This record gives sequence, C-alpha cells and structure tokens, in this order.
Amino acid sequence: MKHKSIKFGLIGVVLVVGCLMNAPFSSASEPLQRHITFTSLGEEWISPILTFEEPFNALSVMMESETKMEFEVNFSPERSDTWEPAEAHDDGFGTDVLLFTKTTQAVQFKKTAEPGERAFEIDVNVFTGLLDPPSLTPLAIGSAFSGESQLLASSMTVQSTAFSVITRSKWGADETMRYWNPDATQQDTEDSEKEYADPCGGNGVPISKVLKLSPSGDPLIWPLQYTDSIQKFIIHHTDSEIRDVDGDNQVNSRDYKAIVRAIHQFHTVTRGWGDIGYNYIIDPLGNIYEGRFGGDKVVGAHALCHNAGTVGIAIIGNYENNDVPEPAMQAVIALIAKKAQQYNLDPRGGNVFHGKQMANILGHRDVRATACPGNKLYGLLGYIRERADLIMRGGSFNQDFDLTTLDYNADLQTEVGNFVFKPNEKKALTLNFKNTGKKAWDENTWLHVALNNNPNARVISVLPDKTFVAANMEQKSVQPGQTGTFTVELEAGYAAGSYTFDVSPVVNGRYKISRATTSLAFRVQEPDFSYAVVRDDLPKNIIFRGQKLEAWIELKNTGNVTWTNYGAHQITLGTESPRDRKSILVKENPSRLGYLLESEVPPGKTGRFVMALEIPAIGKRKVIERFSPVIEGVHWLENKGLGFEAEVKIPRHRAIVTQKDNLSDVLPGEIRKVHVQMENRGDLPWDPENMSITLLGRGIKVFKTRLVPEKTVKNGEKADFEFWIQAPYATGESTIFLRPTFNRSPISGGTIRFLVTIPKSRLRAQAVEQSDRSVTVRPNEEKEVTVQFKNIGNTMWVNNGPNAIYLAPSNPQDRMSDLYYPSEWMSRFRTTSMKEAQVKPGEIGTFTFKIRPTKTGVKKEYFQLVVEKVGWITSGSVRWDFRIFGETMTKSDSERLNDAKENAKRAALITTVRRDTPIRTQPVTTPKTTPEPAVNKTPTPSKNTATDTFRVRLSYEEVSAVLTANTAFRVTNGEGKTLFTVAAGTPVKTKKMGNKIQIELGSQVKVESIVRIVPEADGVTEIVSMERRPTWNMDLNDNRFRNVIEVRVIDEKVAYINELPLEMYMRGLAEVSNGTPLEKQKAIAVLARSYARFYMSDSNRKFPGMPYDGSDDPAIFQRYLGYGVEQRSPQFVGAVVLTENEVVTYGGKLIKTPYFSQSDGRTRSAEEVWGWKDTPYLQSVSDPYCEGLELKGHGVGLSGCGADGMAKEGKTYDDIIKYYFRGVEIKELSIDTN
Repeated sequence: MKHKSIKFGLIGVVLVVGCLMNAPFSSASEPLQRHITFTSLGEEWISPILTFEEPFNALSVMMESETKMEFEVNFSPERSDTWEPAEAHDDGFGTDVLLFTKTTQAVQFKKTAEPGERAFEIDVNVFTGLLDPPSLTPLAIGSAFSGESQLLASSMTVQSTAFSVITRSKWGADETMRYWNPDATQQDTEDSEKEYADPCGGNGVPISKVLKLSPSGDPLIWPLQYTDSIQKFIIHHTDSEIRDVDGDNQVNSRDYKAIVRAIHQFHTVTRGWGDIGYNYIIDPLGNIYEGRFGGDKVVGAHALCHNAGTVGIAIIGNYENNDVPEPAMQAVIALIAKKAQQYNLDPRGGNVFHGKQMANILGHRDVRATACPGNKLYGLLGYIRERADLIMRGGSFNQDFDLTTLDYNADLQTEVGNFVFKPNEKKALTLNFKNTGKKAWDENTWLHVALNNNPNARVISVLPDKTFVAANMEQKSVQPGQTGTFTVELEAGYAAGSYTFDVSPVVNGRYKISRATTSLAFRVQEPDFSYAVVRDDLPKNIIFRGQKLEAWIELKNTGNVTWTNYGAHQITLGTESPRDRKSILVKENPSRLGYLLESEVPPGKTGRFVMALEIPAIGKRKVIERFSPVIEGVHWLENKGLGFEAEVKIPRHRAIVTQKDNLSDVLPGEIRKVHVQMENRGDLPWDPENMSITLLGRGIKVFKTRLVPEKTVKNGEKADFEFWIQAPYATGESTIFLRPTFNRSPISGGTIRFLVTIPKSRLRAQAVEQSDRSVTVRPNEEKEVTVQFKNIGNTMWVNNGPNAIYLAPSNPQDRMSDLYYPSEWMSRFRTTSMKEAQVKPGEIGTFTFKIRPTKTGVKKEYFQLVVEKVGWITSGSVRWDFRIFGETMTKSDSERLNDAKENAKRAALITTVRRDTPIRTQPVTTPKTTPEPAVNKTPTPSKNTATDTFRVRLSYEEVSAVLTANTAFRVTNGEGKTLFTVAAGTPVKTKKMGNKIQIELGSQVKVESIVRIVPEADGVTEIVSMERRPTWNMDLNDNRFRNVIEVRVIDEKVAYINELPLEMYMRGLAEVSNGTPLEKQKAIAVLARSYARFYMSDSNRKFPGMPYDGSDDPAIFQRYLGYGVEQRSPQFVGAVVLTENEVVTYGGKLIKTPYFSQSDGRTRSAEEVWGWKDTPYLQSVSDPYCEGLELKGHGVGLSGCGADGMAKEGKTYDDIIKYYFRGVEIKELSIDTN
C-alpha cells in the first residue's frame, strides 16, 4: 500500500492518513486517505482534528528525512488537557514510532517549530480492528508456563517448568496479509522478491530452502527462506507503549493481543516486510507469542543483514529507561534455555559470526546502529546468559537442580497470606528473608517489585522516581544464616478485586534472587461511599450582588473509603441538577463548588468542605445551588439534595467618617502622617480586594494614591487608614480628597476633603555650635569641620529630595569654593546635606564636611544654609579661617589615613548597583544556591557552610497580601510542588484561611499549608501590599527582597519569611550608614555575619523550634530592609563583598559578636552587663574616641563611635575588631567554623 505524506513547510503542512483495515474481527473498508493542511500558531505547527468512521486503537508515525522528532498527540482532541508527548526516532529501519490509545475515532498532532526548520515528511497510518470482541474470553493473565502463577518458585531449587507458546491463530494473525495483492502493491511477483527479501541474503549463512507460495498457492510478499542451523539469539524491545487499549483500566492479555496485532500490521504492511519481523514476542505478563510464520529457522526481518541463522525475540515495551518486568525476563530466559538446548548452543558462549567474534545471545545494537533493546534490557543480557545457562545445566526441564552452594540465595521466613483492604487503604507488611547463600548482604540490599504500575493497587516505593524499589533492608548487614527484614507498604485503589505483586530481594544492589520471588496477594473490598451531613454555614435568605462569601459544610465519612484533598482522586463538591454544570458562583473550575480542608478524612471522621463563592454583580434575583460530594475520577457520592437558595439584592455601600486628623497647623515643607477612620454602614464587608480609597492632592504632595483596609471590616466595624503628605513651601491653600469605593462603586458618606492652608515660609536659622573657627592644615591634609544650626523659622528642614537643605559656599551665593573636595562635597556649590533626616522648628540640625586644600595661604570661607528651590536662609551663615602652611603631606603620610577611601574605590569597582536590577559582582562572586524546597514542618537548621541559605522573618503579619517578582517566578507549596508558573510583574494574592494560606492567580485559587514565591535566578520578590517607608523619603518603600518569600501561619498569625543565601542577606542589612568610613563598614559586616551565623547552629538557635533563623526587627535581631537598602548603600555592599564569608572566632569556635552605638569612654564586659562568665573576649576596654559622650546602647563589644574614630585614623577593620574583642581571630566561614 502506498502512503502519502505530511509535509511541514514554511506555508503549511500536508498530511495523508492511511487506515489499514486488514485486522481480524472487523470488516475492513477501503483505506481512507486525506490531504490535511497544517496551520501555524505562533511557534507551533498544529493539524486539524482528524476523525474516522472506524474506531482505532493504534497508529504509526513515520518520516524519511528526520533521525528524531519530538511532537505531541491528542487522542481526545475535544479536550485541551489530553496532549501527550511522543517521539519518533531511527531504530535501524527508519524514523518512526508506534502509538497506542484507548478506542477513539479522532486524533490531532502538533509540533514546536525549530529555528530555521525546513520542510519534512511524515506518514501516519491508523490501525483498526485490533481488539477481540468483548464476548471472547481473553487469554489467561500471568504466565506462559503451564499451570503456574509464578514463573519460578521460591525455594532452594529451580523448578524448570515447561512453557507454552501462543500460536498465530490464537492471537489472531491475519495470514492473508502475507499474500501478494497486485491491487495494493502494483508490482509483480518477480519484483516483489527483489524488493522485499533481505538485501544481504544469508550473508554467509547458507539458505537451504525458499518458499514463494503459500500452502493455498497464493504468492507471498516476502518469500519464506530457511537455514539449516540457529547460531544466535538477538534480543529486541518493541520500542512501543504498554497501554490499556481496551479501556477497562487494567493491562491484561486482551490489550497485549491487540498490541501484537498492531505490530503485525505495522511490520507486514507499513514497513512492507511481508510478516511480523520477530520470531517470538513476549509480553510483560510473561506470555510468549509465535512470531514470524514458518518456525524457528525461517529467516526473519528483525536485524538487517543478520536475520539468517538467528532467532529474534522481542519484549513488548520500551526499555531504554524503564525496568524490564520480571515475568517477561523469566519467560525470555526459559525460552532461550529451551531453544539453546534444542539447537546445542551455549548461552554463555560465542563464536565468529559474520566475521566478528560475537556472543550467542546478543542485543540488536550489537549488530546494528540502534538503541534497541534499550539500556535497561541490554544491561541484563549477562544475567539472561547466566540464568539460561543455569537452567540448561539443571538437565531436564522437569528436573530439580540443587542451589545450596550458590553465593547469593534467600528463603522467605514470613508466612504470607491473603490480605483484605478497604478502598484507598494503606497497610504495611514485614517480610523476613533468610540468607541461605555463602556471602553476606550489605546495606545496599533492597526489595524489587515487578509491574508496579496498576492504577487500582500499588506497592508504595521508597523512592518516588523508582517504582520498582519496594523496600530497603532494615539491617546494615546480614551474614549467611541470618535474617534480613523488609517493610513493604501496600496501597489499594478504588476498584474492588484481587491483586498480586511479585517481590524479590536484590542483594548488595546487584544480585537479584529471582528464586526467592514472593507473591503478595490481596483483595480490595467493594467501596462504600456513604456519608452524613453534620452541620453547615451556607448562604440563606438574602445575599447581595458582588458579594464574596466563604461558606462551608461538614460531612461525616460513614463509608469505608478515606477521603483526601490531594492527588488524582481528591474529594470535592461537584455541581448537581444537572451534574457537572458550570456554576455562576465560582470562576475557576466552575463545576466544583467546594474543597476538603483536611488532608485526609478516614471512615468515621468528619471533614469540612470550604467554598469561596462570588455573587455576580449583575443579573440574578435569586440563586439556587445544588451539589454532591465526588471523588474525582472514581465515583459521585449519593445526591442528597445538598445546596442552598437565596434572594439576591442590590447592596448599599455607606460609610461615616468617625475620625480624621486636623491639618490646620501644617508647616511649609513638613512631612506628616495623616490618620482617618471610617465606619462601615453598608450591606457588605470591606476587605483589601473590594474596598479602596483613592487619594488626590492638589497643591500638596500625597505619597500614596490608594488605601485599602488591613483586614475585613464588617457592618458596624471601623477601619483605620494612614498616609503621608509633604506640604509645599509656597504659601496658599491646598486640598486633599479621599474618595472610597466598593468594587469601583462609590461609598456614600465616606468622601473626605482636607483643606490645608500653608503659611508664608519664614526661613530662619541660628548657629548654636561650631567647631574651631580657625583651622590649621597642611597642604594635601584632610580636615573635618562641623556646625549646628537651630531652626527658628516656620519651615521643616529635610536632608533628601528636591527641597533638601544644604550648607553652601556664599559671599557671593552659589560661588565655587577654592576648597572644593571632589570626593567628599555634594558638588562644587554644595558642601554637604544635613545629618538628620528631618528638623522641625525649634530643633537642631548638624552639618559636617571635609576639606583637603592643595595650596598654601590663608582663606576666609563663608558658608550659608540654602533650601533648594525655595531660598537662602539669611541668618544661617557661618565663617571659618583656614591657615594652610607647612610641608605638603606625602603619599606615605596620607596612605595610612586614606586606606578607607582606597577600599571604597575597590568596592566600587567590584560592585555595580543599578536601579531595579539585581546586584552583580565581579570578579568576587557569591555562589549561587538553589534552596531545597521547604517542607511542611520546621526546617532543620543549616550546616555550617558559607553558602547556607538564611531564613529571616519579616515584620509584616497582614492576613492578606499581594506579591510579585521582577523575573518569571513559580508559586510552590511547602513540598516544592509547582502550583503556578507566573510571568514577571504579574501579581498573586495570598490570604489566611484558618491555619492555611489561600493563593490566587487571576481566577485560579489553591489552598496550601505553605506557599512559596520562587523567582528565577537573581530575581527579586516584592510584597506589593507591604508599606515600610522611611520617614526621610516617603517615595521609597522597603518591600522588595531577594530570592524566596514564604507565607505560612505560625501561632495563628501570618508569617512572611525571606529565604536567601547568607551573603545576599548581608547586603540587605541597614546596621551602618553608607557614608561612614569603609573600614568601619567592613568591621560591622564581619560582626553582623558572625552574629547571624552564630544563631544558625543547632545549639545556639535564637528562635528555637521556629522555621526561621532571624528577624528583621533590630530590637531582637538585626535591622534587615532587603533589596532597597542594597540599592541605597553601595559602599556597604562593597564591604560585604570584600569580607565575604569572614567571621570572628575565639579558640577556633564561632562566637556571638555584639555591637552598639556609642560609649561614654569605655565599653562594658559581658559579665558586667549580662552576667556572662564564659566570654573572655568580651572585656571592658578604653574607648577614647567617645570620651565625654553619653552611653547609647548596652555597651558590650564594638562601639560605633569608637570604630568610626579608629577608621578615620587609618585602622583596618581587623584592627578595630581585635581591639574591642580580645584574643579573637578572623577566619573564613567553613565546615570547621562552629
């Protein structure tokens, strides 16, 4: 039969489908051929839906030009969630794949377009009539061996039982397909022999006989060629799926017969080999099927140029990565042993074949460039040779063989009976195997389970990705004569019936003792899905348009099935009347109204089903909702008429203002927090998602444009709102409007108007303290001067923003001073800004700047205060007399004093900070780490390594939040399972639901114990709803954090935990000002790192039993602000990079390193302040740089003002640390640093 092609090109794709109608048990119609044009959808080629009059269960995909192609196929194209991946590759006979499906009449294909992809061709052949009629009795499931349910018995001897082969007539071979059909082939018999015979002929193996006609006289497509001898066995896999094709939810002999028939048609017609290529086919149940017509010595079509003199044996399945089923292994071993004895072949031997030394048992890849028989099966060829030889040496196939002298053997000591399971029940079974071999078993001994792929029952593997590992041996070693223990966990499904799993010990990770194979048989009871209603809180009487409701119902499980809220068979509340209709009250998955809150509800227990409902904003006057419990994919529970009815009304949205601040005394330039309070007098509760207040400032700066309530506010309850404003300096009236809305509908009575009258600005200042007016300095020497002014006007002074206050050269104003110091001054016209963030009238502001003159002489310099864009403060002036003489300070003199500046330059080269982008460091880098997914329990504290992740709890406990990230990110649960994959900048919402967290992406909603926002590498997560603005600049908001944000409930409060590498955590600390000397910053970085690392160890936990290491609250841990402070503090980031992984140790052990702001001339010992007697490094030391000052802080450890003075005098950070912490060392963090 000629097949046309699917062509994928730049314009379209053409598909020709041929239906092979020659299978038995069906009346074949003429082959159907169609030209189908594929269309391009963005980066994909997709075909139309192909439908057929005849149902089919298999199809083949073939191509000529490609060696491998990955694509997707959908056998239920009316659904968008049933696409399956598929791959066609060259197995030595061309690039193709044979696919199986449950009975269907439609299929669709799609493929990702590759860059620069050219046109290619593909043939699709549909196979019909493969299944036995349901009335026919299928072959017995299990063994091809006569009367045995096990292939080999578990005993001290091997029972070599005779086996049977399922003949061609029994599995339904259509012999007419082997006959010449001139209408189909359009060739004569002479040409057919040339085209269809193996082109290599015997290839050195004599052909003793050729039959060109069938017994009935019909010409054969592929003549039957015979050899006189069998020289090799060649093992294959069929490279096809193992699938339930008849749709009865189990894979049995009826399915495998259909698969064999499909392979027969595929080889005979599609590939044109005149018959099935293999001599024998074995299914995973161990059934052996007769293959090519003509017997063992007929030349097959399984190994090009190596067909003559070989027996081709294929196991159904793909064993590149899948384990070979044990029954199939035992069947192939028994078959080879029988045939090897029959043809006098040594299973472990070999000889020269086709000019090469080859083993007698080969894999297809040994004679052909192919992956067949797959890595897993090919790796077992040695085992097959050994076992086949063992059976042969046992003599007769009905004779016992003594195995008492084997190195590895086992004998089951546990009496295994039949178990009874409730549906969906789990049970543990302990098996004891006695070591009856000569060698010991080590800790790598485990229990293998065969065919652990039944959807209705399974052995729960100890390794999730290796379903064949049933259990590990509990002992570390078992000597000969001792017993090894294995605990196997079995799980039943929902289908009643009897199930069996064969388990075998695998000793020392290598030697599988098939002789000890044991069958675990159990029966699953008929499921009882009954339940009873306990109580509910459902909508009733009156509800309102646009209302969001949280309803629930409690049901008692009175049946015998455990309910779960996870997995493919979770229990939900499905819509009724009619069943599975789409409810108008639920946006995501509208046919499911409610979900089980508990993870599991066993029989006899009660579970609560929660419903998140939203009443449509328009339309309905009455809502009637009916539902029943449903175990997904299993069964609908009894319809008991559960539901509710309610009248829908248009809601009223009202509010009254109960409190608001008085803004009549706002000063020019003042930054002030404003408070208002409203009471909800409407029909519906307010929450952050439906209620908001829009702010509008006219003539005055308002730092927010929108306010939302922090929690749900019901009728009669009050909500507090706060926002910041900054008054202008110009006199006049300004207005602030607050307009509340509910889902964009105005809330009557809640509008607020503030009228702010700004008085005329009076810029006045008075100098109250000045450093020495006469300053003597050498050329090239650095000196610092300070002056303090009292604000005696009526305006607010701020040190940041467009109206910041500066000390500037004057006389004349805005002149460029000769003392301009580029690295220290703000500009040529401004020396410095005010130290304090904000100074109100009556308060004092401090101004400090440095000079470094280069020329000698006497200079009288005048400086005056100026408020940018507002005016000069005439009374705010000061003068210094600078006497510059003496020798110029040399490089060696200044080198020591300027160490901090040189390090600052180095830090600037290492660290590049760009707004809204992650910090990238070079050449010094912090190792990238991918944190292990958090589990739903308190994490184990980290090991002491430099790349540990650090978990810091944020001072934010709102019940609901909005989060996003600046890169694509995943939303996962505590076990690392991906819930959503989200594009950069897309918001997700979280909300506390009892002790769990609800996560919402658009209309998709899930509830988990732990929710994690996991951005891509170098990503920054933002808690959009979090407000943490510094008072000195309300335009900033420290609500962004590197890496992961985890949301969970701790002690009934929502905890937001930032998880990130320790070195990245360090960059987000705000423990020291960015403008302080770099050596002091480096010292603080080392101390802060030591402090954080100290509390990460098991014995020193600051927060024992909690799933976090630290807090961002400086009162109890460290001041952590996250990514925002990174951007504002490049010098401190440089200090962190320059001291990467460095910590303080005493006696080789990591210590706790306290520090404080300012001493009074001496520090305190830890014993003096806290009574500690085991910290000899925390002694009282003199602190001369702070002499005469007031003690600020606890006084133990490093003094901030003292460290500042030492750094300015040229001391390095390790000098500073070792002065305040006696006898310590600074080391890099490592495994040995504890």
